[in-house]
Amino acid sequence: MDHHCHGVVRRDLDPAAFEGWLTEAERPAPGTTLFDSALGDALRRLCFPVLDLDPAAPPEAYLERRAALGHGAAGERLLRAAGLAAVLVDTGYTPEPLTSPAELGGAAGAAAYEVVRLEALAEGLSAGVPAAGFADAVRAALAEAAARPGTVAFKSVAAYRVGLALGAERPSDAQVRAAAGRWLSAGGGRLADETLHRFLAFAAVDTGLPVQFHTGLGDRDVATHLVRTQMLDAGYTLSAVTEALCTRWKLPVRLLPMSDDRIETHVVVEDPDQPGRRKAIHFQEYWVRWHAEITAHQIVAVGADKAKPAPGVLEAIADCDVLIIPPSNPVVSVGTILGVPGVRDAVRETKAPVIGLSPIIGSSPVRGMADKVLATVGVASTASAVARYYGSRATGGVLDGWLIDTSDAMQADSIAGAGIHVQAVPLWMTDETKTAAMADAALYLAEAVRR
Repeated sequence: MDHHCHGVVRRDLDPAAFEGWLTEAERPAPGTTLFDSALGDALRRLCFPVLDLDPAAPPEAYLERRAALGHGAAGERLLRAAGLAAVLVDTGYTPEPLTSPAELGGAAGAAAYEVVRLEALAEGLSAGVPAAGFADAVRAALAEAAARPGTVAFKSVAAYRVGLALGAERPSDAQVRAAAGRWLSAGGGRLADETLHRFLAFAAVDTGLPVQFHTGLGDRDVATHLVRTQMLDAGYTLSAVTEALCTRWKLPVRLLPMSDDRIETHVVVEDPDQPGRRKAIHFQEYWVRWHAEITAHQIVAVGADKAKPAPGVLEAIADCDVLIIPPSNPVVSVGTILGVPGVRDAVRETKAPVIGLSPIIGSSPVRGMADKVLATVGVASTASAVARYYGSRATGGVLDGWLIDTSDAMQADSIAGAGIHVQAVPLWMTDETKTAAMADAALYLAEAVRR
């Protein structure tokens, strides 16, 4: 028994479109297609014969046969061959017009029921509902959906939007109103607010119908989190867990955590419930629940001062050919690593060139909300300001060279004036080729520093 399905497309598909619809998971390896994967083997074994083809037939023959039958007839053959008793159709995923539950059930010769996606329901209300009336409008829409004869469940995709670490408490109407105000004032659209996802889940439970939390693509992220937690609870170090996961996923690199000790990032913020007062909250609450929209005053890496670098970290820094600081958050990502006692000194002392890539293009972070936390350490959201924040190794900092985006080339003189080699190159990682070019540029700059 599967937990849900979607409608099917109403058109014939060319080879590229067919493979695009075949799975949401990772793309095939270079030089192969999905027909060369385990999924492709299953497709050949189960589906080819239904369309009167030998499982060993080439993929082109299968696609030609589908086209000859037409999408409707091919789909009906496959659905009826599955022997389905019922279809539970999530109607919230509509990248293009798909068959309705009734149409899908008719093609399959099966009973059809609807699973109502909570986020789609809420997003459908965003155009005509004010923040003050959002909660009541959602409750009314949920009640109407639950009363429809074909509705059997609700579904949340919070895992895709904000993660599964939702708060355990039911949000108050005031909290829902404030969250709805933030979302609606930004134009509504794709809902990704922890408070609103939590409200939707509680409101759906109140209808008495089941609520499904969709966790993803089978889902390697969730599975990795669970395995990591289980191994840590069993007494394994984070280094051992990381090595086991790398072995399992056959990663072609050696991956080391910064420390085996527990370090948590907390943020001192204006208390949203008690204006004028401050409190410390976990970074995930600040980032996911509040979207960095409440004023942050201080970033605190709890436990970092007593932590030790993980085995192999200091040696890797000392022995590397080039050390690259990625365009990650300078405060809560790179800064936390450098804050582990011994790591910053190791970076300063390594014989390898240290090259950084700016996480800021123009005055905005490449992704995330680095500008919000840079403000807590008094650093402007510019490529040159972040370079000076890291500092030159010649004056006690951690950088030899700094890559900035071509749009920030006018900041090069300021960075060079701080004793840091600088080069302006395209820094948008929009595809694999451009990302590889960035890596090449970092290595070229390292060679220039060496000379």
